[in-house]
Amino acid sequence: RLLYPPSIGFVMLIVHGCTVLVWRKASSSAFARRLLCVHASIAAGSAAAETRSLLGRLGGFAAVVACCAVRSHARCLDWRTEESLFRAAVAVQPNSARAHYNLGSALLAPAQEGDADAMPAALRRTAAASEFLRTVEIDPNYDQAWNNAGATFEELGDYASALASYEAVGALRGGTDRRRQGRLYAF
Repeated sequence: RLLYPPSIGFVMLIVHGCTVLVWRKASSSAFARRLLCVHASIAAGSAAAETRSLLGRLGGFAAVVACCAVRSHARCLDWRTEESLFRAAVAVQPNSARAHYNLGSALLAPAQEGDADAMPAALRRTAAASEFLRTVEIDPNYDQAWNNAGATFEELGDYASALASYEAVGALRGGTDRRRQGRLYAF
């Protein structure tokens, strides 16, 4: 859905190139040359108008291609890293549990090399936890988000929040994860 509009200019360019190739091939045959000569003699009076019309169409086509190229370039920047891709997805679909979950998962991964906007690891974990909480706020039955929130809270040392998350995932899955909860009760 989000990637198709930028490709319109590319498709139009391919169609135009194919048209030019077919036109060149057709104009090289003897029959096509005679047909073009007849057409040229009939339309000799309106050649200037046709030229202006052709230039107008080409100008419009060039403007569409330029707009699509700019949009494609802007969209390519979203694909630099997983984090930037999912941040763009959250911006477009702020009520998508999947987009928030994917952003949280991307934030748990180490920052990719060359990412100028990378946050320190502790801030990335805190941001990931908040994305997982936003996920379960949108979809309370998203058990994997509850589980990842619990693991992230546990890494951050927020054992009460981790325990609450693990209890929520246990309730969703029809039981509890005694191993994780037992480890947390020890703290």
